[in-house]
Amino acid sequence: MNDKTLHEITNELHQVIGYAGLLRNDPQKYEAYSNLIEQSAYRIDALARDLCQTKTEAASHTPSKQKTVMIRNALQGKQILLVDDLVENREILQQIFSTLECNVESAMSGAEALDLFERYKPDIVCMDIIMPGMKGDEATRLLKEAGCSARFIAVSALKEHPEKDLSIFDAWLPKPFTIDQILDTLASLDLCTVEHHDIAASSGSVTLDDLSEDEKEQIINSLQKGALSELEAMTAELPESKSKTWLDEQLSHMRFETIRSTILSP
Repeated sequence: MNDKTLHEITNELHQVIGYAGLLRNDPQKYEAYSNLIEQSAYRIDALARDLCQTKTEAASHTPSKQKTVMIRNALQGKQILLVDDLVENREILQQIFSTLECNVESAMSGAEALDLFERYKPDIVCMDIIMPGMKGDEATRLLKEAGCSARFIAVSALKEHPEKDLSIFDAWLPKPFTIDQILDTLASLDLCTVEHHDIAASSGSVTLDDLSEDEKEQIINSLQKGALSELEAMTAELPESKSKTWLDEQLSHMRFETIRSTILSP
């Protein structure tokens, strides 16, 4: 087990125990302490799941230069809003988006994001789900009601949250995230698609009949996660066919929506 990760898990567990004691002694601060306990629990879950990843899996998620260049070309100059109560998460995302030559603003709460929206109109919003006070899904709903037309990425350790509506998001970025996962998630938004006429023509001429229903379902599941590396590995294992050649071509240009619509078409 990685010593650093073990230390982080132990530290989070100590925080949970400490917050539970404070909550017991001061029940009037129930919401504040229960939020802190919940955040620590999600971080422990993320750290534990990260330990299950092998070195081979980690190596396979090294972002390619081609992928980075394509996404940079598509996102250059875009307005990005990062909403997360943890400064380290905001700093990591800000560094990535700055490298992609985006304009970046950040907020440490949903309420701050709403205030910021009055003067900053984002193209993409990365929204933490579990935050003190206003949760990410509520902040996203209020931003949309205020007229925000950005693409929203849910940033969370878990894709399923009881009593939280994640259907309002366009994509999901898991915690802890890697650079490659961020790039894959951005690719899943189809902001990198620029050859619209070619896409329309290619999707209408392919049926993918030589793929099994299980293979199609696996591809759709990976598309929903924005998992480009996973899709590339899956396609590489397919037998040589027209479908494999077509999928390789679409993935090379990150045409996620083209693949999805073609598989789901009657």
